[in-house]
Amino acid sequence: MNKAESHSGAEAVTLRELFDLTEANFAGAATAAILATQTLAPLELQLLKEMKYFPWKSFAASLGRHALELFRTHLSDILLGAWQKYRVLSEYADSSKHPPGELASVPVFEHTVKSEHHPHLEIRFRGQTYEIVFDVELELTLKELILQVQDARIKAIQSGMLEGSGTISLGPAELVKVPFKPRPLPGILRLGGGISI
Repeated sequence: MNKAESHSGAEAVTLRELFDLTEANFAGAATAAILATQTLAPLELQLLKEMKYFPWKSFAASLGRHALELFRTHLSDILLGAWQKYRVLSEYADSSKHPPGELASVPVFEHTVKSEHHPHLEIRFRGQTYEIVFDVELELTLKELILQVQDARIKAIQSGMLEGSGTISLGPAELVKVPFKPRPLPGILRLGGGISI
């Protein structure tokens, strides 16, 4: 996946900002959900057995704060992979209709992107690895975009609006479920070598 070359509205926004996650509204709930899964119960027993006075409660509380760091993924990285299956663009892969070197501006009035992500924490102790996997589901609606297409590749995305909804879960616990208010995506998101259509 290509990284964007310039900072646009999408490039600057992370999942943490999109979901409005803060230590106050997320870390405590994440810690509680992590402990509820019992994934770390064997680690707790081992640590308390080996280190009689291990500060388990402080350690557990730190996990929710570390979980916040998992949501630093830029929105642009999620959006970049959203176009390969967009059927409207298939004609631009035909070199008889759009010869090499031709730069086409393709308006996109509305395109919905659904994606899932599974950021995770890893804790390693005495050769054992404990994984805490979060589930992120996004449904994003992009409106009023202009795609710049050349040589069967999307080279840039211009302006537009974004809205939608998302959830963050850990096991059966739904930690966050929010609608995303419409937000402008100003500027141009340049896609380097481009995304193949």
